[in-house]
Amino acid sequence: MAIETITITTYYKNRIFMTLKPLVIPLLTVFVLGIASVCFADNDETIFSKQTISPIYWQPCYSLDNANLQCATYAVPLDYQARKHSSDAVKTIDVALIKLPAANSAKKPLGSLFVNPGGPGASGIDLIRNVGPFLFTQEVRDNFDLISFDPRGIHLSSPATCGISSEQAADYFPSVDFPTNNDQIIERINRNRNFGMVCRQQGSAIMQHMSTADVAD
Repeated sequence: MAIETITITTYYKNRIFMTLKPLVIPLLTVFVLGIASVCFADNDETIFSKQTISPIYWQPCYSLDNANLQCATYAVPLDYQARKHSSDAVKTIDVALIKLPAANSAKKPLGSLFVNPGGPGASGIDLIRNVGPFLFTQEVRDNFDLISFDPRGIHLSSPATCGISSEQAADYFPSVDFPTNNDQIIERINRNRNFGMVCRQQGSAIMQHMSTADVAD
């Protein structure tokens, strides 16, 4: 019988992201995407130098939440620093994307706002589904598409798994969501440390490629 394994998002989603939902808007990182070209480090030794950028194929999704939502997946290198012609150079992972088109469909959008959901373990897919129409003023919403994503290793993107069953996962949950005394702080530190050790030992390959720099690339 297959064993359900816990992912990074499963661990954090209800414990952190949903608890912080009322505070999520001030924590967002928003980038304005007004140009089609992207610049990368000019290093001929890495697989990402001068790489051709593939188009994104958007498809309708989550129509019950919002009839205008569109989704896509985009393949990216597992390891941006992998050397050309190495065994790691051909390895890719999928990043899940979501778009909420500009509200004023009568004119062409001025551009796109790229929304980083933050973390740890937060899903940009869920963020746009739940509160996308309310993130900005109506003037902004009329003129800009909103685009977000599940960071690598999270939720609908290629997930980081730690080889832990759902039943075992309870051993790594702190007893409270937000510690208010020294004992609770120590408990959280110890349980997070233990969870991290297990993930390093048993986790999928993506565990070594989930840094802030990896996500930003």
